[in-house]
Amino acid sequence: MIDKSKRRRLNLFGFEFCRITHIKHERDRERLLLIGKISYFLFDIVDFTALSERLSPYDVMYLLNRYFAQVGDIIEQNGGFIDKLIGDGLMAIFGIDDQPDAPLRAVNAALQTLATVDRLKPFFASMYGIDFDIRIGLNYGETVIGTLGFAGHE
Repeated sequence: MIDKSKRRRLNLFGFEFCRITHIKHERDRERLLLIGKISYFLFDIVDFTALSERLSPYDVMYLLNRYFAQVGDIIEQNGGFIDKLIGDGLMAIFGIDDQPDAPLRAVNAALQTLATVDRLKPFFASMYGIDFDIRIGLNYGETVIGTLGFAGHE
């Protein structure tokens, strides 16, 4: 259990970092938390499971790599960074470096991603005979980012 009265706070890039300085149990080892307002950009491919069952594993990898390469560039050009890729899904974060216009950057990245998908649709339809589309979610709000999990598996 963490003794919450034993915390040291530090302001960095407009975010409050809390480093736990006293622990009662070794398993609660020191962890860094980032608290602030962040914009999230999430998306996944519509009906990806059915799509991947129709294509060869090589074609699925080619499609994902081609798509993620273009979307990754869009996210970085708008000041975001990719937090994680999970199968056909992606989560990007905007505002971790105290960008006051982080929500606008996330929306711009989403609109540019939709335009990229529109450009890719004819190619994927002719190459694979598929209807390619995505779903996008955007969120802005108070966030806590830190280590989650147990030792060696965070």
